Amino acid sequence: MRGQLELTPVMDEAYVARGLGSWRNLIGYMAEQHAAERLGAERLSTDGRAGYCPDLTKDGVKYEVKAVGKSREVIVYSMRLEKDRTYAETHPLVYVLVIHSAVVPATAQEIRTRISRAQVWCIPFCYVDAVCSRMRPRILNRNYKPTNGWCQRGYERGGYLIPASELTCWGQPIPIL
Repeated sequence: MRGQLELTPVMDEAYVARGLGSWRNLIGYMAEQHAAERLGAERLSTDGRAGYCPDLTKDGVKYEVKAVGKSREVIVYSMRLEKDRTYAETHPLVYVLVIHSAVVPATAQEIRTRISRAQVWCIPFCYVDAVCSRMRPRILNRNYKPTNGWCQRGYERGGYLIPASELTCWGQPIPIL
């Protein structure tokens, strides 16, 4: 399996010690895992060679998981939005916001604990699309440099920073079981 991050439970201190990108990957990984558990959904591996790779699936519905940290902003890259629009023309698509309190630097266990307490919101994609349609895309990372491995071209085109509050009003929280 080739992907951004293999679906493995082995995320230890050596992994997070590699730096900010590793923390970001770890938080995203754990957010997907948390959302899958809360929704009873199956995780999908992310294959950078595939044309479209949502994070979760359940009963024919695909889910795109977004970890929302202390900024309380949802990051949607322009290239992701374009793929989501195309997919959603013929298939159901839901964004899942995992609103967490994880901060870095932290240990893997500290991040895991904070993610396990995260709020989970399901937002139909049409609302995400409507909010983005009212905004102008902007450069999100001026220092973006494609690296070897999973990074695809397109991130340099920027995207959208959406306050989570603009989306949660259209969604539904998933209760903690």
